[in-house]
Amino acid sequence: MDALDVFHARSDGSFVWVGSADSLARIHTLINSRKVDASDAFLIVDSQRHSRLTLRADDLPPAKPSQTARGTA
Repeated sequence: MDALDVFHARSDGSFVWVGSADSLARIHTLINSRKVDASDAFLIVDSQRHSRLTLRADDLPPAKPSQTARGTA
Protein backbone atom coordinates (compact mmCIF):
# COMPACT_ATOMS: atom_id res chain seq x y z
CA MET A 1 0.00 0.00 0.00
CA ASP A 2 1.32 3.43 -0.94
CA ALA A 3 1.60 5.57 2.16
CA LEU A 4 3.39 8.62 0.73
CA ASP A 5 1.50 11.18 -1.36
CA VAL A 6 3.48 13.54 -3.57
CA PHE A 7 2.22 17.04 -4.38
CA HIS A 8 3.81 19.57 -6.76
CA ALA A 9 3.83 23.12 -5.37
CA ARG A 10 2.54 25.68 -7.86
CA SER A 11 3.79 29.25 -8.08
CA ASP A 12 0.44 30.52 -6.71
CA GLY A 13 0.91 28.52 -3.48
CA SER A 14 -1.51 25.72 -4.31
CA PHE A 15 -0.57 22.05 -4.61
CA VAL A 16 -1.33 19.46 -7.27
CA TRP A 17 -1.24 15.75 -6.45
CA VAL A 18 1.18 13.97 -8.78
CA GLY A 19 1.15 10.44 -7.39
CA SER A 20 1.85 8.19 -4.48
CA ALA A 21 4.72 5.93 -3.55
CA ASP A 22 5.72 3.40 -0.95
CA SER A 23 9.29 4.65 -0.43
CA LEU A 24 11.55 7.66 -0.85
CA ALA A 25 13.30 5.83 -3.70
CA ARG A 26 10.01 5.64 -5.60
CA ILE A 27 9.35 9.31 -4.89
CA HIS A 28 12.73 10.06 -6.42
CA THR A 29 11.74 8.09 -9.53
CA LEU A 30 8.31 9.76 -9.68
CA ILE A 31 9.73 13.28 -9.51
CA ASN A 32 12.54 12.56 -11.96
CA SER A 33 10.09 11.06 -14.47
CA ARG A 34 8.35 14.45 -14.71
CA LYS A 35 9.68 17.48 -16.54
CA VAL A 36 10.45 19.78 -13.63
CA ASP A 37 12.67 22.79 -13.06
CA ALA A 38 15.41 22.44 -10.48
CA SER A 39 13.65 25.00 -8.29
CA ASP A 40 10.27 23.18 -8.33
CA ALA A 41 9.08 22.27 -4.84
CA PHE A 42 7.28 19.13 -3.74
CA LEU A 43 5.33 18.26 -0.61
CA ILE A 44 5.55 14.66 0.60
CA VAL A 45 2.78 13.60 3.00
CA ASP A 46 2.93 10.43 5.08
CA SER A 47 -0.67 9.93 6.15
CA GLN A 48 0.15 6.96 8.39
CA ARG A 49 2.71 8.88 10.47
CA HIS A 50 0.98 12.24 10.07
CA SER A 51 4.19 13.87 8.85
CA ARG A 52 5.18 16.12 5.96
CA LEU A 53 8.39 16.83 4.11
CA THR A 54 9.07 19.64 1.64
CA LEU A 55 11.85 19.37 -0.89
CA ARG A 56 13.01 20.95 -4.12
CA ALA A 57 13.82 18.99 -7.26
CA ASP A 58 17.46 20.10 -7.06
CA ASP A 59 17.71 18.53 -3.57
CA LEU A 60 17.42 15.12 -5.21
CA PRO A 61 20.48 13.33 -6.59
CA PRO A 62 20.41 12.75 -10.35
CA ALA A 63 18.35 9.76 -11.42
CA LYS A 64 20.17 6.63 -12.45
CA PRO A 65 19.40 5.57 -16.04
CA SER A 66 17.62 2.44 -14.79
CA GLN A 67 15.27 4.56 -12.62
CA THR A 68 14.07 6.75 -15.46
CA ALA A 69 13.65 3.79 -17.81
CA ARG A 70 11.35 1.96 -15.39
CA GLY A 71 9.04 4.87 -14.66
CA THR A 72 6.73 4.64 -11.66
CA ALA A 73 5.22 1.21 -12.22
